[in-house]
Amino acid sequence: MMNSWERWAPVTNARVTYDGMLQRLARTMYRRRRYVLIAWIVLLFGAFFASSALGGAFRTEFKLPGTESQAAFDLLEKSSFRNRQVLAQIVFGADDGIEQPAVKAAMEALFAEVEDRIPDVAVISPYREAGARQVARGAKIAYAEINFADRSAEAFTEQGKEIKALAEKIDVPGLTIEFGGDLFTTAEIGGASEAIGLAAAMIILLLAFGSVLAMGLPIGTALFGIGTGIAIVLTVRNLVAMPDFTTAAVAMVGLGVGIDYALFIVTRYRENLNAGLDPERSVIRAVDTAGRAVLFAGTTVVISVLGLLLMKTSIMRGVAIGISIGVLTTMLASVTLLPALLGFVGRNIDKWSLPHRKHLDGDVKESGWVRWSHLIQRRPWPAAIIGLVVLLLLAIPLLSMRLGFTDAGNRPESDTTRRSYDLIAQGFGPGFNGPLLLAAETPNGAADVAVLNTLSAALNDGTEGVAFATPAQANDDGTVAVMQVFPTTDPQAKATADLVNRLRDVLI
Repeated sequence: MMNSWERWAPVTNARVTYDGMLQRLARTMYRRRRYVLIAWIVLLFGAFFASSALGGAFRTEFKLPGTESQAAFDLLEKSSFRNRQVLAQIVFGADDGIEQPAVKAAMEALFAEVEDRIPDVAVISPYREAGARQVARGAKIAYAEINFADRSAEAFTEQGKEIKALAEKIDVPGLTIEFGGDLFTTAEIGGASEAIGLAAAMIILLLAFGSVLAMGLPIGTALFGIGTGIAIVLTVRNLVAMPDFTTAAVAMVGLGVGIDYALFIVTRYRENLNAGLDPERSVIRAVDTAGRAVLFAGTTVVISVLGLLLMKTSIMRGVAIGISIGVLTTMLASVTLLPALLGFVGRNIDKWSLPHRKHLDGDVKESGWVRWSHLIQRRPWPAAIIGLVVLLLLAIPLLSMRLGFTDAGNRPESDTTRRSYDLIAQGFGPGFNGPLLLAAETPNGAADVAVLNTLSAALNDGTEGVAFATPAQANDDGTVAVMQVFPTTDPQAKATADLVNRLRDVLI
């Protein structure tokens, strides 16, 4: 039963109106708990059914407006170079050399079969004149470039598996075949790491609550929210370009905030029960207090994540929208589904407790955390200064941090893309794993291409940091030409970034 203040509070007071809304929401979710649970189950499976029916695919769009790199990509987009992109390599090495007849016959047969079996694909073989530069010194390591026409991420992945299956049929002693490019990676995005995080959360919550049911409620609520959020994201990807790691990001962030939000409410619910309230009043008061914090925190996270849209980086736009959807659904699950689940559990919240658990008696005045809070309140300035010093010490690595993206060199050695990365570095040098692309307009046709070839020769004439620069290659119309510059250092090295700046500002 509500006390007199709660019943007769004037509705003109904004805070009371807001609190009353949360109370009514909690009461409705508690009393209609069966319908609420059924509604969430229908929403979860309905969202996945809708995403499956609509189909769609993840798409990675990487744009950096206002940068020279984006200007180069825009130039390529207007030329015939846009139709084909070098996205993958077949890297191979042979102990007795790649010119060994058995090796050459097997690899040329593989290249021909890839072009025959995979649509809109061209393979530049190192055994042809066009691919002569793809043979390392000593002729023991080489690679073939695979040029794909644009297609969905799912199509790339399936065709990558098909190409690897073709190579598995080759059995030549001393021949090693690896594959470079994201379509060949065997590392799954998400999955294992999320499972480890979920298991760790279950153990921590079990030790903190001392009860299987109290532990299970935050986990179950978070999983419902995350599952619904991911299903909605799979539908929204038809409208917004999202990279394939979006669902992993949604699961990672959603798991953290979902458990956190449900934890607030479950903790307050248990405290209310220990204070003598019945289950319904305990749920109402928990949502009215902790639920308010959940709504505020969830809204803050959504707004903060959507701040990524200000970066104007296309790849982050889809990720920001996806994470916001995941946080929103887990927040809604915490204030709607969780009160319903608490209604099913009732006073059995502490059932199946751990043997060593200390049962609360409602008196927490002497707990360690309460004593700690009193200590901080009595000595606020020393605590603030010590805390600031600790934070500054932890922030020292920020001064030497360089931002960037990972590449195949960061993957485990069990991944074929990592092994191909190492083979390329061994045969050609580390810079061949991250060639720089130079694009130029050539309105004067062959005359401008000749100028670019002069630049290529200058870069090859002992330029610091440059291992090799290719001759300029013009498109069919003769309006755009490209050339590649291979650094002497790996793609993530500071020296490579310095070389890019030196090429732009001085040499070119």
